[in-house]
Amino acid sequence: MPSGESSGPGRGVEGRSLPAVVARVFGDLRLSLDGELVALSWPAEGMVWSIEEPGILRCWDVANGRQFYRLDITHDDLAWAISPDARLLASANDGLTLWDALSGHLLRSIPRVGWVTALGFRGDGRMLFAGTEDGRLVLVDVSEVNQYTLRRTQIVSVARRSLTAGAFSPDGKLLALACEDRSIYLWDTAQSKVVGTLQGHTTHMSGLQWSGTGRELFSAGWDSNVYAWDVGRKCISFLYNGHTDPVLALAITADGEWLASADRGGQICIWCVREKRLHSRCKGHVAPVTRLAFSQDGRQLVSGGEDRRLIVWDVLSGQRHGPAVEHLGEAKGLALRQNGRRLVVARVEGIQVWDTHRAELVFRRMHPGLSCCAFSGDGKWIATGDQCGVVRLWTSLATRPRAEWQAHKTAVSAVAFSPYGKMLASAGGTDGYVYVWSTESRKPALLMPEATEGSCIEALVFHPSQPWVIATGVHWLASQGNDGSTVVWDVVERRLVARLPTGGRRLAVRPDGKQLALATLNASVLLWNLETFDQDGEVCGHGEPVTGLAYTRRGDVLVTGSEDGTLRLWHAGSGELLAGHYLGTPIRDLTVASDPHTIYVANANLCCYEVDLRLWDGWDSLPDDLHY
Repeated sequence: MPSGESSGPGRGVEGRSLPAVVARVFGDLRLSLDGELVALSWPAEGMVWSIEEPGILRCWDVANGRQFYRLDITHDDLAWAISPDARLLASANDGLTLWDALSGHLLRSIPRVGWVTALGFRGDGRMLFAGTEDGRLVLVDVSEVNQYTLRRTQIVSVARRSLTAGAFSPDGKLLALACEDRSIYLWDTAQSKVVGTLQGHTTHMSGLQWSGTGRELFSAGWDSNVYAWDVGRKCISFLYNGHTDPVLALAITADGEWLASADRGGQICIWCVREKRLHSRCKGHVAPVTRLAFSQDGRQLVSGGEDRRLIVWDVLSGQRHGPAVEHLGEAKGLALRQNGRRLVVARVEGIQVWDTHRAELVFRRMHPGLSCCAFSGDGKWIATGDQCGVVRLWTSLATRPRAEWQAHKTAVSAVAFSPYGKMLASAGGTDGYVYVWSTESRKPALLMPEATEGSCIEALVFHPSQPWVIATGVHWLASQGNDGSTVVWDVVERRLVARLPTGGRRLAVRPDGKQLALATLNASVLLWNLETFDQDGEVCGHGEPVTGLAYTRRGDVLVTGSEDGTLRLWHAGSGELLAGHYLGTPIRDLTVASDPHTIYVANANLCCYEVDLRLWDGWDSLPDDLHY
């Protein structure tokens, strides 16, 4: 948790403790993660363990999807592993660290072993291996690890390039190591030498698994292939060819009967090893699947990846097992109807409309590839943009769009309505075009080609009283992250009003129209005077880029949310920090309600929080803007 932020104990939802300021949750927290999944294990019946960045361990009840245990180790290591008996955790960057899995206590560290790119335990949990980017192998005896002793077995050179994956044979005598030189090395742990090399993959290898007998080795690669190797003959015995995307994860049951592979497209294949055939395809993820684990009896499989949701599958049927959790992917945009009654969430795979009074989902529409959304001020229209460059105009509960424009050459990065909903602006992120559409005639009213001089357009906003549309863009390939520009266009006179020398990712205009807030890439927010177009000030304090930005209705307070998981209130005039709260999950977007104390926040954990400022410590000392 960032220093200086309060979190406070809150009530629990689905076994998870929420921050004290969260009044309600819109969405399902079951089997959802806050960070990137880095390890997954099924060590006991009915219990799945996951580790996500930055070192958060969760234990899940598979039957109901509820979290029943969480441990915040909060460590910046990128590689993690869970011992088979769930007794130990291992993490690594350029050194190795061992943790007690129940208490989270650091047991021992081995510094400076080299940058670790592969990490795992032996089947009995008594040996740990680490492969480094320079081809070295580290073997550590962890059978009697405590805070005083740790026996480093050996550090040896195996290859000249990075080791990307590894797996011990069932008897522990061989360690298979995948290398970036496209070879698999068989390391004899007793003789401390390579006793065989396997070659067949044409690109990076992401996973290795042994059969139950130890006679076969399975490998997965970015060439979309899964190979079975005859270890004795050192040759390929079978090609499991069921993927068209790079294969990122591999798992096998304890008895070796079932093999599972997962790819970048989110597809999971379950293979019958004995019959060497594809048994089923499992589709449910909306992003790359990076981790797989079978239950101890081999009847169930758990998967997880970049969409931050775990899914449990029945192996025999290939269907989802356990709680039915709706999964439309991460939030890409958040919009609130002016009267505050409807909350729109654009997700990767569709759109959701929530009744904020009853906290009920009143409308959903599956639509893969959504990238942004907006609600018109009069509440009549919802606009969405997608990855294919299509802008759509909907009424709030329509099953079909009322208008559809395919004008952008690239993904739509932002949409915004004019104050009374008569105009809609859309931006193509990398094509640099901004269109202004008439919602009445359904025709384009203005085209601004390369509106921000070659920058990727990140955000759009209309001025509340002037006929201006404001766009900001970033030169992502520039030497400095803020290189880009922000432009102000008059859509009636069709002219450029002003160009500001700084680009960013989020925009907000104060309700009186006198100030523009611009969130830059360096975690600060610049405040610009929209009468003189001079910079008024800057607010700094977040540890990561600001991803949510809005003024309260009277405009005295600026609300910011960040990838660092903090929500902060600033005085719009002086830039003084008024209050901050740590929400425990990266923030994707935010919007303020018509009342002075409610903020809606879209989170990385696939849910939206309703934050009630009256629950904050020091509420009475906050500006009058929040008390009317």
